[in-house]
Amino acid sequence: MEFVIYQTVRSLLLLLIFGTCSGLAAQEPKSPPAPVTQEAQAAEAPTETQAEKADDSTEETPADADKEADAESADEDSKSDESSADDEDEQDEEEKKEDKITLSGHFAAEKYQVVAVRPKKWTTFKVVEHVAHGTEVKKGDTLVQFDAISIDESLADAETEIKLSELALMESEHKLNLLKKTVPMRLEAAERAERIATENLKRFLTIKRNSRKRSAERSVTSAERWLAYQQEELNQLEKMYKADDLTEETEEIILLRTRHDVESAEYSLQRSREYSEEALAVDIPRLEESMEEAVRKAALALEESRLTLPADLEEAEHKHHNKQVQHERLVDRYERLQADRELMTLTAPISGTVYHGKPNHGKWSDPSSLASVLRPGGIVKPNQSILTVVKLTPIQITSWVKEEDLPTLMEGTSGTVKPTAYPESEFPATIKSLATVPAGTKFQAVLELGDIPDELSIVPGMTCKVEFAKETDEEESE
Repeated sequence: MEFVIYQTVRSLLLLLIFGTCSGLAAQEPKSPPAPVTQEAQAAEAPTETQAEKADDSTEETPADADKEADAESADEDSKSDESSADDEDEQDEEEKKEDKITLSGHFAAEKYQVVAVRPKKWTTFKVVEHVAHGTEVKKGDTLVQFDAISIDESLADAETEIKLSELALMESEHKLNLLKKTVPMRLEAAERAERIATENLKRFLTIKRNSRKRSAERSVTSAERWLAYQQEELNQLEKMYKADDLTEETEEIILLRTRHDVESAEYSLQRSREYSEEALAVDIPRLEESMEEAVRKAALALEESRLTLPADLEEAEHKHHNKQVQHERLVDRYERLQADRELMTLTAPISGTVYHGKPNHGKWSDPSSLASVLRPGGIVKPNQSILTVVKLTPIQITSWVKEEDLPTLMEGTSGTVKPTAYPESEFPATIKSLATVPAGTKFQAVLELGDIPDELSIVPGMTCKVEFAKETDEEESE
């Protein structure tokens, strides 16, 4: 009853609005006629009788106006009835929807593999060519070919660096082995030199210094005695030969020789005295000083050797270790570049259909978003997912469930799938898994499909609606 009253009031309002609009249209001034020439007026002017008849025929009688109003009212009533029918249909549709739960979903492949560039070292991947979106490929087929000129040059440079590093490492190892042998020897030599210098000084102070002094003094005494011997012999000869009146030539020769011996003895005594004075005053003290200095130098050299030689050996070991580490890094870099060199040709990991981009819960990004990347000369960033090889079968549906629908929808609940591409077709589906933790305010659901009609071409990425029947109050009570 309320609905009938609502429709009657609505019809009266529409009639009132229509009548007001018609009155306003009748009051609008008519535009003035276009000017015409006298000849045209003469040719088109009707006779007086015809004009009067025309005026009589165009006059609107009250009866005609009532007929037109009745016709307009009938049209409005028919329109109102049609609108009411539409409203009833919409209400019926809403009532039908209230009895169902409809989910939007995407057809998704159960098996697929995303293809991404995941280098270990290299960062520049310039596209040369790639397969088109939707291409069927087999495992091992080329998907993307990158420019390999730069990485080949880097590999050649890395090989040269490794060879030079190997030579430097061999030299460092040889020097280290020599140091390990020579450092103990040099320490022993320093210790021996310090010991010998100390012993020499001690022996000099206790024995040799006094011996040198006595030797210097003894040389003077010996020279004096020798001079005295020679002088006494000369004196005796002279006395003996003076007793003779005549000195023979032989005697003269003997006297001359003896006098020469005396002179030599006198010179020897002088030299001995000078040597003795120099030895006692200069040579022996200086020798003592030099030997003491030698001891100090030997002690310092030993201390320095004990400090620096082990440090030199340790430094050589660290340098050799650093060279080893650098060599290992060069080898590791070379191996990573070799591995990245294999990425210059991306191949299909499985057989299937190539999709540009990667899926996100069944949704696929627009392939045009990768157009600037997957073009000749385009640059692919490291770890960027660019392609996906998809197995078109088996296929499933991914969707999202609202919180209020969780009491009705659960694992094992069956529904009806209506593909967007084939709205008149439907086939069954069952919820295979339902997330227990929400993503935002919804829970992800994965549906297993029943038998898909053979005439339908369903592929991953297509959309659909899935309808589930709600339980009525009677069914819930049962």
